[in-house]
Amino acid sequence: MALILVTGGTGFVGSRVVPALLEAGHPVRMMSRGNVDWTDTTMAELKRAGVDVVVGDVRDPRKILEAVDGAKVVINLIGITQQTPEISFDDIHVEAVKGLIEAGSKYGVERFIHVSCLGASEHGENACFKSKWQGEELVRKSEFIWTVLRPSLTFAEDSIFLNKLVKIVQASPVIPVVDSGLNRLAPISVDDVADCIVQSIYNKHTAEQTYDLVGPNSYSISELLQLIAQSKGKNKPVMHVPSSMAKAVTNLVTKVKPDSPLNSDLVNLLKADSVGDKDAMLSTFAVKWKSFEECLTSMSD
Repeated sequence: MALILVTGGTGFVGSRVVPALLEAGHPVRMMSRGNVDWTDTTMAELKRAGVDVVVGDVRDPRKILEAVDGAKVVINLIGITQQTPEISFDDIHVEAVKGLIEAGSKYGVERFIHVSCLGASEHGENACFKSKWQGEELVRKSEFIWTVLRPSLTFAEDSIFLNKLVKIVQASPVIPVVDSGLNRLAPISVDDVADCIVQSIYNKHTAEQTYDLVGPNSYSISELLQLIAQSKGKNKPVMHVPSSMAKAVTNLVTKVKPDSPLNSDLVNLLKADSVGDKDAMLSTFAVKWKSFEECLTSMSD
């Protein structure tokens, strides 16, 4: 079987994809920045499970070449929702994709599965979504047999983003909603996303196709935040906050507490639409289609 390279293999989605590939008998190589927390044994466990681990930064061309060499399939899962002074959206969503494509062309990669996000667009003010769109376009113009997967908000009990929202709702006396709160999302389980990724590898029908990955229900952001509050036994009023004010407040908070879940990048995500067409996904992939409400019930147990 062909060697499969997974970038972002220790991330939220990757931590489900890599074990699924191993269980299916695929030889797997993973590229990761390595353990930030010295007590984290994930990397050692993956190596013991047979994963070939390349430790390095995706912004390092030499490490990308090392990771891609010998692989026939690349599954690109790297992505960020918040920029830092050291790492920008373009670094991860555009330049790193260019590096993978160039290395893949050099070493004879045949299959490229790229995970982007719903809402990615060349238009609009969301810098994250703009960079995601640019990455998608690079893949679509490449010489590989490519597939682009665009999940909506991806959830699980251990989702960092979902837990940020829970903390915000619990800490505030009201439910803060940016602008009108009418933008819609169709959250999808991370396990369903992982299933779609693994099933797409050798499915000829997914070649040169882009799929929206969505859950069984869609919600306005206002409805979604109210669901979170209700799951925690809270009944709070909604307060609409202009995005300009929200960004000004979060910028001040970030200066005082850089690791705060409140930041301007989060504000941009909370005011964006993230819905799509479910029909192509359901006709192509077998998914459990876990609902967002089921996840909230598990979290409140």
